[in-house]
Amino acid sequence: MEQIKLIGIEKIYQGKGEAVRALSSIDLAVEKGEMIAIMGTSGSGKTTLLNILGLVDTLTGDTYFLEGKDVSTLADSQRAKLRNESIGFVLQNFGLINQYTVEQNVALPLHYSKIPRKTWKIRAREALENVGLAEKRKRYPTELSGGQKQRLAIARAMITKGSLLLADEPTGALDSRTSEAIMNLFLDIRKQGKTVILVTHDIHIAQYCDRVLTIEDGIISK
Repeated sequence: MEQIKLIGIEKIYQGKGEAVRALSSIDLAVEKGEMIAIMGTSGSGKTTLLNILGLVDTLTGDTYFLEGKDVSTLADSQRAKLRNESIGFVLQNFGLINQYTVEQNVALPLHYSKIPRKTWKIRAREALENVGLAEKRKRYPTELSGGQKQRLAIARAMITKGSLLLADEPTGALDSRTSEAIMNLFLDIRKQGKTVILVTHDIHIAQYCDRVLTIEDGIISK
């Protein structure tokens, strides 16, 4: 079953000078449960593509189907709702709030959901157990290692139980041993039926994935 289908996707940024074409004629189909790596040089368009897949950025044209629904023309509020319900993000710099406990950090996406507040703590503890951080729930991010911070970021991304996980250089700030542990965690998530798409510059990380897409100058290589 196709979870994602892009048809002729383009992204053009209009600045004060001439327009900059970040993506050009992107066609892509992703099956539910796939794990895909996107590789490319700096400025190639890989993060722009990830942001469009995650409904963070809008496309200039043509069509994006997510789980069979055309999301290309959704209003901002509709995109935000769908993003919070269906998509989790993992960032290279973790994106944690140091003033919040581990438990409070992992529960952040629930503030924007319709999930009853009384179930937040249950969901948070379940998510932390899944990444091996349940015993750290009262600690703060500054008390965690880099690998623990990334596992916390993954737990937060998955707490709404969305079907799509997007990760931008998720191992870029980690050593090789910790990177391996994080990638094994992504493999476990994929086994649960989730779709995982990650941007990486590391071919060793890409080899964990089912497919590797190479993008250069906004075009996916065939």
